[in-house]
Amino acid sequence: MATSKVEIANIALVGLRASTINSFTDETAEAIAVNVIWDNVRASELSKHPYNFAMKRASLPRLAEAPAFGYTYQFQLPVDCLRVHEAINNMDFKIEGDKLLTNAEEVDIKYIFDNTDISTWTPSFKDLVAARLRIDLAYTLAADKEIIKLSQELYERKSREVKWIDASEDIPDSFGRTQSNLIGVRY
Repeated sequence: MATSKVEIANIALVGLRASTINSFTDETAEAIAVNVIWDNVRASELSKHPYNFAMKRASLPRLAEAPAFGYTYQFQLPVDCLRVHEAINNMDFKIEGDKLLTNAEEVDIKYIFDNTDISTWTPSFKDLVAARLRIDLAYTLAADKEIIKLSQELYERKSREVKWIDASEDIPDSFGRTQSNLIGVRY
């Protein structure tokens, strides 16, 4: 099982029949390519799904300056926020840049954070990142249409798999609320 950025990158490189790397700072075409795309691939893949290992909760600080129009308050999003998953006490909000705009006086959120600690990633997510790296690297290093096609198919399969595994760990937060609302309506 991969335990480092280099090991994840090497899984992708081996799938392309390219040379492996020892470090992101190696002066090889492979290391340079991986180093250029790593952060973007990691953040992109994290933001696509509310993985349990990449979720945080926060009470947002309200900013003194109000939005120009449309909403009463604005709140500062955390610096590590990739995507707001849910505003716990508010359904009417808008994200603009690094601010959350709303009419609520207080806002608590669940959000996807930019989790750079690979030791907290699930094995299936590490495989997914390697598969995505493989696609992006294939255009640069392999330039072979068949390898690119096979890499895309692998990525799509891994994407479905990792989301299913993550979703099976717990029930969605909204399930309990929906169920109780439906039962309440019935009576």
